[in-house]
This record gives sequence, C-alpha cells and structure tokens, in this order.
Amino acid sequence: MRLSVAGFAVSFCLITSIGARGASTDFSDLTAYQEFVAGESIDSLGVSFVVSPYIVGNESVIVSGEFEKDFILSLRGFALDLVLPSTAEQISLYYNDGAGSRLIVNGVEPTFGGDLFGDFFSRLDGTTVEGVSISTDVMTQGTWRSGNREFIIAEEGVLTLRGPIDSFNIGGLELSIDNVSVRVPEPASWMLLGIASLLARRR
Repeated sequence: MRLSVAGFAVSFCLITSIGARGASTDFSDLTAYQEFVAGESIDSLGVSFVVSPYIVGNESVIVSGEFEKDFILSLRGFALDLVLPSTAEQISLYYNDGAGSRLIVNGVEPTFGGDLFGDFFSRLDGTTVEGVSISTDVMTQGTWRSGNREFIIAEEGVLTLRGPIDSFNIGGLELSIDNVSVRVPEPASWMLLGIASLLARRR
C-alpha cells in the first residue's frame, strides 16, 4: 500500500493536534494509616477510586507511610475500582505484590497462569485483554526453590495498560500500589485518529 506525501502530511497534522489530559497521584495528600471501608471513595490529587470487597470479612485498606518513607495504598484483601471520567488510553502504577492479586480490565479478568504461590502481574506481560495491552517492568522478585523448580513469592515493578480502557479494577491479598497515572484523550481524539487512519488508507 502506498501513502503519498500529501496524505502523510494531512494525517500527521491531525495526529499532532490530538491532546490528552493526565492525572497522577503518589497518595502524598492522604493521612498516614488512614483507613477506608468498602463502598468508600478515595480521592487523591485528581485520581479517584471506590473501594470494593475482594475477600469477604476484611475491614479496610490502609494508607501506609512505612515503605521507603513514601505513602502507598495497601490493599489487604480489598480491590479498587478506578473512577474514569471517560475512556482512558493509558494507566500505569507501581506495585509491590505478595501474591493473590487480581486485575479486571473492561470487565474481563485475564488468566495469570500462576502456580501454587499465586498470581503475579509479570505473568500478564505481553498479553492483550479486550483491546488493552498489558506490560510490566519488574524491579525485583523474591523466589523460592524446591528441587529443580523456582517459584515467585513476591514481586515489585511497574504495571502499564494501554487503551482504550473503559473500566479498571485491581485487588489483592498482599498488594500495595503507588504512583498511579491515568491518561485520558481529549474528547475528539478518538475521532481524529479514525479520520487520520481513513485518509491514510484512501491515499
């Protein structure tokens, strides 16, 4: 397929005119050891969540100040629904995982393919769920060896999802998150991308 210089110029102008709004939080505006119960909202620096049950019987999630003097949101058997004003094109966050984590994207829960020690986000690296690509940048892993097999028992890193993302839920038994970043295109962005793609094909 050929693309003329004129067609490329029009497409390029359209694409470069597309903007995106972003919000991110490191939870530094929250109070240390503040507890949140199921159904309660957590609003931090322009990013909002709603606490939802993950394991029946747990009472709260806690904002902790113990990890390298930074605030992190510690999920003790709870999940968080990210409140999205509109379809997001990218979500990223730092995570520290001690197993038993869950991720639901656009209403679908991907299969981790984990072993007896639970599910870790690195097992989702390179997968696509409902049109959303998932990648992980693992910083450290704790492992345990039994015979000739090695099992992951803890992990920390950065989880990134690239859209379109209409809903996002994350939870875990021993999961902490930080530095949550959400990028939402301007309202006309998806339409402009479609027009640019159409012009490129017609040329």
